[in-house]
Amino acid sequence: MTRTATETRSVSVEREMPYPPEKIWRALTQPHLIAEWLMKNDFKPVVDHRFNLSGDWGSVDCQVLAIEPNKTLSYTWSAMGLESVVTWTLTPTRTGTCLRMEQSGFRPDQQQAYQGSKFGWQKFFANIEQVLARAAHFQGGFIELEQLDSADAPLAVDRLYPCGPRQLCRHGIGDTSSLGGLLTAASALPVAVDRALHVRLALCRQLARRATRRRAGVATMSRVDSEKEVSVRK
Repeated sequence: MTRTATETRSVSVEREMPYPPEKIWRALTQPHLIAEWLMKNDFKPVVDHRFNLSGDWGSVDCQVLAIEPNKTLSYTWSAMGLESVVTWTLTPTRTGTCLRMEQSGFRPDQQQAYQGSKFGWQKFFANIEQVLARAAHFQGGFIELEQLDSADAPLAVDRLYPCGPRQLCRHGIGDTSSLGGLLTAASALPVAVDRALHVRLALCRQLARRATRRRAGVATMSRVDSEKEVSVRK
């Protein structure tokens, strides 16, 4: 049987992961997490949204085709002459989630792209598992910054960095009992030591910036209130 010019092939990868669908869904749809396992991006979980994936080798033009939260995500994948569709399917299991990816649309003359995709998606799946494993170290899994009171630095550190003091002290880094201590430690911690620590430190920096903005807002409100009070007395 001979192949016709319209025949295409697909690459599929399927893996059981010990995490609930909503955890994996976040890794598939939140830009900062996608950047951790795939490429830099401007993704939004909105049908018809056009976004770009960019890496050292080049970029991919994409468009969201379908989305069903925690279940299915599909988008086009166009790069270097390849016009394909990537579809993610999440199926709950007794031990977690079965995550399946299928990239369809490889023409018979796109053997190099086909083989590259087979290799690449295996690597990307390994990256996803690493991102999920790091997130699992956080108390309660993925943590939204909104869930933390950034004005309470010790609480934020405890929630974001439960093992930080012990791990950092092992590398000769001093006080990590406060947000300021952790931020100081960031510059002293080699990237190669433990990337998970840097993920937590990055979140702490965001907390610090938010706390600074909050304090600035409170100070501004206090100054305005004081000026009003003086005006009333006059």
